[in-house]
Amino acid sequence: MLKYVLKRLLYVFVVLFLISIIVFSLIHMIPGDPIKIMLGIRAKPEQIEELRKQLNLDKPIVIQYILWLKNILRGDFGLSIRSKEPVLELILKKLPATIILSTAALFFSSILSIFLGIIAGYKRNSKFDISVMVFAALCVSIPEFWLGIMLILFFASYLSLLPSMGYESFLINPIMSIKHLILPALSAGFVLTGHTTRMTRSQMIDVLNQDYIKTARAKGLKEQVVILRHALKNALIPVVTVIGMQFGYLLGGTVIVEQIFAWPGIGRLVLQSISNRDYPVVQGVVLITAFLFVLINLLVDIFYRFLDPKIRLE
Repeated sequence: MLKYVLKRLLYVFVVLFLISIIVFSLIHMIPGDPIKIMLGIRAKPEQIEELRKQLNLDKPIVIQYILWLKNILRGDFGLSIRSKEPVLELILKKLPATIILSTAALFFSSILSIFLGIIAGYKRNSKFDISVMVFAALCVSIPEFWLGIMLILFFASYLSLLPSMGYESFLINPIMSIKHLILPALSAGFVLTGHTTRMTRSQMIDVLNQDYIKTARAKGLKEQVVILRHALKNALIPVVTVIGMQFGYLLGGTVIVEQIFAWPGIGRLVLQSISNRDYPVVQGVVLITAFLFVLINLLVDIFYRFLDPKIRLE
């Protein structure tokens, strides 16, 4: 196990190194001069050149990358062009809100999809199974932005039950915090529900046709024991992979949801940074998101051993 973890950690550094090259290169291809954005349109040429030298933007791009990577390894992601705050501090301020939203969306999606998938797989080709498949297709087909707007119109504008946007700390006001969280979590988790439901159903159908399930039933075990103790544990192994990848996706893919509901997470931060040509923030968000995504995949692989000790990690 330790050898496998060390090997995967080495892959993490290789992946992050390649991502850093891609991000750095793509950011420098975006039109616009960050120096002029920082100083404004009335800046004098002397001021522009002086600041360009201070930020090492007058050097060749390879030298710029080496200096930038050297600072990254020391934990220095640079300063935001717009707010002049350290990029790492700015990201760490926004990251908890995104983690809260992603966790809530994944929790809602996982509980609902696993419940529906288990019953649909057990009652294959029944009316319930067909209804679940139609529901899963709708989940996958409905765009997040449209669903978010509809949720705001119905629950916030029409029924006035939930706030339409904003964020409230759980430590300050737990009830309002949960109310602010419900609509964004539903919007972000709805699409994921369709994928996980279909995966759970497919795995349940496959597992229920295995010989050891037939043997368990032949021994006279209760159907509830067969489903929960024997079938579900094996069916969930590939589902865990999907859920883990979805959590990584949510950490970096809630841009639309955060923008619609004015949720102060890293998704909204990176969107604002792209609009403002705030390159250091964009680079920092992408690198940290990539690191979290790879780390989550590693944790999912390790979790396999707890679901099925027969799986060997090599």
